[in-house]
Amino acid sequence: MTRTLAALVIMLTATAAAQPPFPQQSADELKTVVKTNDWNHVHIIARGNTIIQILNGSMTSIVVDDDSKNRALGGLLGFQMHVGAPMKVEFRRICLKNL
Repeated sequence: MTRTLAALVIMLTATAAAQPPFPQQSADELKTVVKTNDWNHVHIIARGNTIIQILNGSMTSIVVDDDSKNRALGGLLGFQMHVGAPMKVEFRRICLKNL
């Protein structure tokens, strides 16, 4: 079963701070998509100035970067873990596809 949530949509421009263009789901509602003590499936689509993140079949964020002066349309791909309580992070079946 796939749950569809209203994703967090952010528009980035050279003249305005990042602001969602319409009301978004709460952080608690988006957290219901995350599987605890199980594998999570993350699908990221980066095409042009748009990045879409899909977590376990639910779209969780869309970023559109219209700041053509400061954006980078290429670069490195990394995996990040935030500071906080001790945790274990594992990655498997990482696939890259050139669109």
